[in-house]
Amino acid sequence: LMIFWRCKLPCPAKKPDFSFKQYAQAFSRRNFPVFFLTSIPFAINYALMTIIGKKFLEDYVGFSPGGAGNVLLAMNIIAAVNGFAAAGVSRWLHDRKIPILWYSAAGALLIQMGFILLLGIHCRTPYFFVILACLMASTANIAPVYVAYLREVNDEHHFATVVGISNTTSYLFTAILGTLCGKMLDIFPPEIIGGIKIYGRNAYLLMFAVFAAFAAISVIFITVLTIREQKKHDQPTPPMPPGTV
Repeated sequence: LMIFWRCKLPCPAKKPDFSFKQYAQAFSRRNFPVFFLTSIPFAINYALMTIIGKKFLEDYVGFSPGGAGNVLLAMNIIAAVNGFAAAGVSRWLHDRKIPILWYSAAGALLIQMGFILLLGIHCRTPYFFVILACLMASTANIAPVYVAYLREVNDEHHFATVVGISNTTSYLFTAILGTLCGKMLDIFPPEIIGGIKIYGRNAYLLMFAVFAAFAAISVIFITVLTIREQKKHDQPTPPMPPGTV
């Protein structure tokens, strides 16, 4: 198949020039905050869905393995659907993208605070945790919106580089938070029941507190660095001069 493609595809007229300068330009004031405010909610949600969420629901909330798996399945479905929903909401808001970015950043922080509150008052009601988990999934996948925003603020020569860095940042934070999850839980010795480690309330409180601290970083970036819309919306069309067609 590769031989077929090589025979059929035309060779590029000019080899692309690699330059570290284009990477330096990608970290501009317009792009830098987007890297953080989109990557951190994604990383938190990814850690919950794939690393620690099932364990947390079983240890603290009391879900069965099957019930916890169903919650994670719902989170995956919501995250997938949200990719289309976020784009639709942005279009409904006359192509505004900043409200969606705000929802992702601020929503992730408020949801982590919600988890901390429930843990702080010793609440184990499953419905509350399911609602927060599903809301967290809805903040994670806004790729169509932030990619469209990056396209507006970057020229065509740097756009692909910027999107690549943004995707790399998302998985970098995923690796960081995924590693921290295990380290944080082990700070508090677990209870061994039937050969299974059961982590207590304090371990999960610390974990969500660290998640909240990371989410606060994304809110700080979107607030302090003041990301603005690049297009004017809802502007009335000026009347045409008399005699023009």
